[in-house]
Amino acid sequence: MNWKIKPQINKEIIVKYPEINPIILQLLYNRNLTEQQAIDAFLNPNYDNLYDPFLFKDMTIAVKRIFSALQNQEKILIYGDYDADGVCSTAIVYSIIKSLGGEVDIYIPFREGEGYGINAKVVDWIIQQKFNLVITVDCGISNKQEIQTLKEAEIDTIVTDHHEQPLELPPALAIINPAVKNSGYPAVKLAGAGVAFKLAQAIIEWQNKIDFPIKLPVGFEKWLLDLTAIATIGDIMPLIDENRILVKYGLIVLRKTKNLGLRALMAKAKVNPANLDTEEVNFQLAPRLNAASRMDHAYTSLRLLVTSDYQEAEEIAEDLNKFNN
Repeated sequence: MNWKIKPQINKEIIVKYPEINPIILQLLYNRNLTEQQAIDAFLNPNYDNLYDPFLFKDMTIAVKRIFSALQNQEKILIYGDYDADGVCSTAIVYSIIKSLGGEVDIYIPFREGEGYGINAKVVDWIIQQKFNLVITVDCGISNKQEIQTLKEAEIDTIVTDHHEQPLELPPALAIINPAVKNSGYPAVKLAGAGVAFKLAQAIIEWQNKIDFPIKLPVGFEKWLLDLTAIATIGDIMPLIDENRILVKYGLIVLRKTKNLGLRALMAKAKVNPANLDTEEVNFQLAPRLNAASRMDHAYTSLRLLVTSDYQEAEEIAEDLNKFNN
């Protein structure tokens, strides 16, 4: 085994920051964090420093189309993925569109048999069901042919994803993906739920600019940070840049979450919300959400995250607990 030893911190930096423990300074130095602003952002993430969601070049197109669908009572389908990130992403977008009175349905593929992303059989079903708008979460960027078929059927697609850009992008109405070249967004390592959260942010901001009968309170999306944090941690995204902010505040929200499913899941997993940290999310909560797609179907986890019935939440949480053992 060959060890790669990081260079020792420059003494000038230790003198420059006497208030910071030298060991912490060395760790910051190892991460190329030597300037005050970068150090402050890393050690003390601030919610006010989240990037504007409209930095995504297609975000305005996306929210305009969503509100058009809402105003015209069009049929909206959220197409998700079966892992913890995909399920949390689906719950985020579903929750906000449902809260705005949307006619919204969900499709999550089977892990076995269907696999990742949109498949041709589901495209036929989407057309048969006469959906007007498809919003993908944590998938879609690699589904050029399927989205082309939807386009030919006059069904618009908004892709929200975080996976790497393929050689050819799908002909979607809007693509919200920080990993895509020229996306316009500076934080390129968001989880799928991080991207879904940015869409939720943009929707809340946009509703205040237009005449829309339902007005969600400013900051409504903050209650979705618990799902964002679980997904970011569970998908093993690097805790840098915007992810640090989302996880820091997501854990704060999770400790006092209004989500009945998450409350029940923490109770069954014997997780004390008051002492909750990234380790417990990574080893207790995320694996239970992931277990559903391996042992049953990811809809089980999704139902947990969107239910308004605590008895149902307890029953589902118990099932997930068993699946994970």
